[in-house]
Formats: sequence, structure tokens, C-alpha cells
Amino acid sequence: MASNRHRHSFFLRGHLRELLRELSTFRYGDFELDFGRKVRDLESRAKNAGLNIPSKPTPSSHSLNAAQIVSESLRLAIDFPAAAVGVAWTAVEHELLNAVERLSLAVDSPANYSPYGCIKMLVQSGHLNNNTAELLGQMRQLRNKAVHPAASRSQISPEEAREFIALTEGIINKLKSLEKEK
Repeated sequence: MASNRHRHSFFLRGHLRELLRELSTFRYGDFELDFGRKVRDLESRAKNAGLNIPSKPTPSSHSLNAAQIVSESLRLAIDFPAAAVGVAWTAVEHELLNAVERLSLAVDSPANYSPYGCIKMLVQSGHLNNNTAELLGQMRQLRNKAVHPAASRSQISPEEAREFIALTEGIINKLKSLEKEK
């Protein structure tokens, strides 16, 4: 059990590290923090205090595929159900983009590479029907409720997270099955 928790925290640390690298300023109410500046300041202080700071991790040379992301979300579901939902949704986003690229539907506008934009392109091209697009939209709303619980006031159980993950697997399989028209 401790080994699984270690893997969960290791996985989360990697994702959090990537997200935090992108975060430059954080604001909550009257509190504002220039995150990057503060981290660099703390790192300098830690070195001056004689702490041995390991070298900064480098991003992985390969990205996870949708199945690996879903697998990680299942591992998270028991202890961190809301995070598991968020991670599972990233697998859907990953596969939406893969489908758009594989089907050569990509256009120049970066806005079209959002999940919404990818869904719209897949519907307009006839690869997804409106029912599937609506399902994806509702799943995205559930994901938002899961990762922003203060806004929705909802708690997610591990079982509900696993149900959501099962839905993501079904959607991912559907997206992987889409082929170019011959």
C-alpha cells in the first residue's frame, strides 16, 4: 500500500511540477504571489543555508499515451478521486487532439486545438455525431466540477471517479477508432 501511495505522489509531483513551471503569478483575493520569483528566492536561501538542492528535473522525452494516463487516473481514484477525474479527462483531451491530427482536420487557428475546438472539427467533418459531442461536453462540465470543488460544492467518491474513468475509456476507444474516409 505504501508503494502505491509513493507512486501516486511521484506521479502527482511530476504533473504538478509541469503545471507550476507554467505558473508565473498566482492571485487569490487580496493575496498575490509572483511564484517564479519566490521559488528562485527560496532556492537561493536554501543553498545559502547549506541545503543540498537536487538539480532541476527535465521534462520527460516522451509523453504518456491515453492508456497510461487512464491507468494513472485509476491509481489515483481511491485516495484522490477529484484529481483522478482531472487526470482522466486529460487522456480524452490527448486523444481528441490525436484524432484531429490523424484525420488531418487541423487548421491554423490555435483556438481549434482546445477540447471544444477539436470536438467541433470532428463533428463538422462527420467523424463524431452530435450525441457523442454532447456527451463530451457534459463530461467536460463534470471534470470542471471535480477539479474546482469550491465552485460546485460537490464531493466525488472513489466509485464516482472510477465511473467517470470508465466513460473516458469508452470515449477514448471511440476516438481511436475514427478513420479517414476512403
